[in-house]
Order: sequence, then C-alpha cells, then structure tokens
Amino acid sequence: EMSTKKPIPARQAVEIAAVCSLFMAVGPALMVLNKEILDSVGFRYPFLVSWLGLAFATLTTHALRWTGYLELKHVDLVDTKFWFQRCLPVGVCHAATLCFGNAQYLFMGMAMIQFLKSFTPILTAMITYIILHRTETTLQYIALVLICVGTALAVAGDMNVTSIGLLLAAGSSTTEAVRLVMTDMLLSGYKMNL
Repeated sequence: EMSTKKPIPARQAVEIAAVCSLFMAVGPALMVLNKEILDSVGFRYPFLVSWLGLAFATLTTHALRWTGYLELKHVDLVDTKFWFQRCLPVGVCHAATLCFGNAQYLFMGMAMIQFLKSFTPILTAMITYIILHRTETTLQYIALVLICVGTALAVAGDMNVTSIGLLLAAGSSTTEAVRLVMTDMLLSGYKMNL
C-alpha cells in the first residue's frame, strides 16, 4: 500500500514557522546576552549563569506539566533504571555543554567561539560513527564539510584565542556532540519520537 501524507493545515504551518523563527532568534540573542553578562557586566560565574538557565527551563517545564499544557507520552517507559542510564547522561552532557560554552566567553571573543563551534557538526558525525557505527554517504560528508567551512569563513571579528579557551571550546563541542548522539539513541531506540 502506498501511504499518503495529509498536507499541514495553513494555521499549523504558520505556527510551526513562528516557533522556528522564535527559536532561531532566541539562540543568538542568548549568546550575546551571556557574553554581556559574563564579560561587560563583569559577572564572572559562567556555571551559575548556565545553572540559572537550566533552573528556569526546569521550572517552566514542570509548571507546564502541572497545569496540563504538557503531556508526558511515555510515562510507562521511563523507570528509574531508564532515567539513570538514558536520560541523566543526556542532561549531564547538556549541562556541561552550557557550562563550557559560557566559560569560553571569559577567555575568547564571540567570533572565535563561533568559528570553533562551526566544526561541531563534523565532530558529531565522527562520534556518531564511533558510538552508533553509522556512516553517511560521501555526498553528505562533502555537504557537511562545506557547511562547516562556509560558517567558519562567515565569522569575522575578534579572533583572540587562549589555551584555556581552546580547552573549553573542545569540551563544549565534544559534550554537545555526545549529547546529540545520546539523544538520537534515546529518541529512536525507544520510539520516543515527537
């Protein structure tokens, strides 16, 4: 049998476009805000800034759940063992990514951070191969390299770099790549798709 997909209603398409646009605007705005807080304002506590963001996200998620706006679809799958083995490592990697990423602002300029971050997709592909033994086609690898190099070339500005900044950038990119691979395992291995 041939499956046919229903077209997305216009209202839903507009909502999806609005949410995606908001997501794309909030990410860069938060990077600039964090840089201002840590560098210009002089609040030199990057882990606390990361913790405050995670605490706000946690409280908001719980509030949405308690008010009925957020439904937990897979409550029966998530037992204590599953949470410790699958969910907690993803959360730890996410927290580490944010902490390392925010700490970079103390040691490097925004342009250098973005330059180094542009190579995270290549690192993610390498970790995907190591952990999941999944390879992409040659064309996909070429496209990945072109995207990363293009992004790196587009970044201009303060290219200050320090050894501590490089270590933090490596930590941030590595934990981000591991988090993405582990999230892939979590969502696809247990049919927890959205």
